Amino acid sequence: MICPNCKTEGSVTTLARLLIDSDGRSSTYEAWLRCQQCSTPYYGETEEYFFDDDFVFSLYEADPEAWETTLGPAMKCPRPKDDACECAGHKPTISKGRGKMLVNTPTYYPK
Repeated sequence: MICPNCKTEGSVTTLARLLIDSDGRSSTYEAWLRCQQCSTPYYGETEEYFFDDDFVFSLYEADPEAWETTLGPAMKCPRPKDDACECAGHKPTISKGRGKMLVNTPTYYPK
């Protein structure tokens, strides 16, 4: 992924990723990401579909202070792949604190 801030390719890495919703057709994850080059923090959301391997990824600008505050609890989550987890990292979800959407990438695999 190219960092929207510094335009460095491959520099954005995921530090924490939590499953926040899952049903019979898809799973939705929220993630905390940071550029290794310029240290800009981002939030990400990925919705993965079970039956066709399609997914939608969205990247959001993050308020650095809010991002730092929520990253610690997310990294300490005892069950990151459990959307029923009630740890501090899972609630409230970061979706209430996300900033402006920077990237929205639907990915569809040929059948």
